[in-house]
Amino acid sequence: MRSLHTLKSELLRMALYAVLALALVPTVTLLFSGHVLKTWDRQFIEAIDGDLRKSGESAAEREQVLARFRANPPSTVCGNNDPALADYRARACDPWGDQWQFYWAHTISKAMLFWGAAVAAVIAALCVAAQRDRDAQYRSLLIGWRLLSWSGAVEVVVQNAMLAWLSFWLTAWYLERYSVKLVMLTGIGAAAAAVVAVAQIFARTKWKFEVEGELVREQDAPALWQRVRNLAQTLGTEPPRQIIGGIDTNFFVTESPITLAKGTVDGRSLFVSLPLLRVLDQREADAVLAHELAHFSGGDTERSAKLGPALSQFDGYIGAMRGKVMTLVAFYPLIVYRTALELGLMRESRAREFLADRAAAQAVSGRPLISALIKISAYGNYRGQIEEELFQRGERHEGEIGISAYVAQGLKPFAYSDKFQDAMDGANIPHPFDSHPKLTERMENVSSPIPAKLFGAVVATEVTASWYSEILNAADIESRLWSAYESRFAQAHEHVLAYRYLPSNEQELAIVLKYFPPQDFGAVAVAYDGVTVAKDQSNYGWDQIKGINYEDGYGGDVLKLTVKDPGSGKTSTKKVKLPGIKPHRELLKQTLGGYRHRHQVSRQQS
Repeated sequence: MRSLHTLKSELLRMALYAVLALALVPTVTLLFSGHVLKTWDRQFIEAIDGDLRKSGESAAEREQVLARFRANPPSTVCGNNDPALADYRARACDPWGDQWQFYWAHTISKAMLFWGAAVAAVIAALCVAAQRDRDAQYRSLLIGWRLLSWSGAVEVVVQNAMLAWLSFWLTAWYLERYSVKLVMLTGIGAAAAAVVAVAQIFARTKWKFEVEGELVREQDAPALWQRVRNLAQTLGTEPPRQIIGGIDTNFFVTESPITLAKGTVDGRSLFVSLPLLRVLDQREADAVLAHELAHFSGGDTERSAKLGPALSQFDGYIGAMRGKVMTLVAFYPLIVYRTALELGLMRESRAREFLADRAAAQAVSGRPLISALIKISAYGNYRGQIEEELFQRGERHEGEIGISAYVAQGLKPFAYSDKFQDAMDGANIPHPFDSHPKLTERMENVSSPIPAKLFGAVVATEVTASWYSEILNAADIESRLWSAYESRFAQAHEHVLAYRYLPSNEQELAIVLKYFPPQDFGAVAVAYDGVTVAKDQSNYGWDQIKGINYEDGYGGDVLKLTVKDPGSGKTSTKKVKLPGIKPHRELLKQTLGGYRHRHQVSRQQS
């Protein structure tokens, strides 16, 4: 989660990019078309003056005629509907003629600059609304999404048309020549960008909140359920419909539908971390549970349940445009608003966390809440360190990894280590939805300070009674969840090893080949160690290949490899024709890029 300072800096930077995106192309079009129109006006007046002089007109008559044309030069007559100028307009403004094109380019570019200013004003208003409460943020998101999407589509269509027009006229005007290929590519790109932008407006991404966990049924934890109900009653709110046990290092509540491995649940849900319940005593856990239930009483979860899906869809919409040059003009205004919205959400989140902390301190006590937060932060930090160390191992993990056991065995020694205090400085509590305030701020908020020098002792304190022991099937649930988690962990680690290895034995080679098997494309074969050209069976190792250039062609694609001779050190270009490759073109490009990248990573790791 980014800090407030980082978000503010990013907001200013994105705002600058948005202004450039909205104004750059229209400004260039306005200045260029204005310059050409003025040049043509001057040349027209000079030509009329020359004709009048040749015909022997008097100075007074000549000036009278010139004054009439100066008042209505060709650059303005296209938009002048005066019937007296009909013949003049018909001759000067032939539809799709040069004068007609530049007049409309000039007019539309001015209109787009005014449009851009209006869009900027709308963004500013939306950004202000995004700093208010969740209801205002939700409304601003629904309104802003549609307004900015439609305005973005207009900008994409018009500006890309301007770029296609400029690609012809800039070179034709200044170089007295033009590139048909450039005009075609720009035109095709403009059309494709327009299709993407408009299609995205109507796109709907399905929002799914997936949680790794299992339901903790009341018959398996009656005492815990009763305690949760008592706390909810104390806080003046309805208890959750279900309690979900998991192995993530956090607690949270939500009213959004949750997808579990065995189905979907809806309504009020309370997620409890089983590993954390083992390190918290019951009073500490009560304080944490009261904090989470306080979000129900404050209406936070109800508002978040509406905002979450809309925000997820909005992020998907922005993500579809990210990195696409032709849709940057729509992307940057959207990202400015999204950044401002995140600032507002973060500020409101901090305020809501402080309120929930005070409610928990009132329902239970401030001291156990803070000691629980210290333990949660320490556990999360240490687990992160353990997983990072395990992920950096150079050998594949076989069987059970034992992450939970590593953390359980090492947490108390970690609490007394030199690394502990550094890890706890400015500590935040992990949470799936919000950016929680710093631990020191939360201590002050509930008037329960614990000196930093005592943090280690808090973490190392023996737990005599925990809610974990009151959940009859806690061990079974935890075992299943850890098994699934470690399986994914091992698979991800193995995949990374396939990138790291310059295989030195059969075991390492087997892992590399599992993820990077040889790929035969007829004219060329691509393998983890290089490229083989079928025609002459020449093989080029990735260390030899200094560049790859792929040219799409109507008559057949061509692959150009820039290769270095190991003996002389000289480079040369190897051209490989690829007949019939079109159905597999994208796969070949991805394979070449992916296998080469793997080799580069393995070289850096070795």
